Amino acid sequence: VFVLDANNQCGRPEEWDYYLHTYFPTGLTFANHPGTARRVWHVVSHVTPNAAQQREVAAGRISQQFIGPPGCQFRLYEAPPRPHRRLI
Repeated sequence: VFVLDANNQCGRPEEWDYYLHTYFPTGLTFANHPGTARRVWHVVSHVTPNAAQQREVAAGRISQQFIGPPGCQFRLYEAPPRPHRRLI
């Protein structure tokens, strides 16, 4: 799932439109909350991130390296494949 930080100020709308059509021609769906998604891409700009949303994205997930231009951080958060499975 792709979650854009509530306080995001990364890029102008026309830039988002260009890159979304260029790199995701079949479309890309954004979510306001990560829910139970195992893999979450979280986009944060250089302004103070929304703390509640940041905690929700990080809950039960490990953060990976970030990518993106200065002032616009794209970070992948991943949960285990089966977080609720009991081991024998």
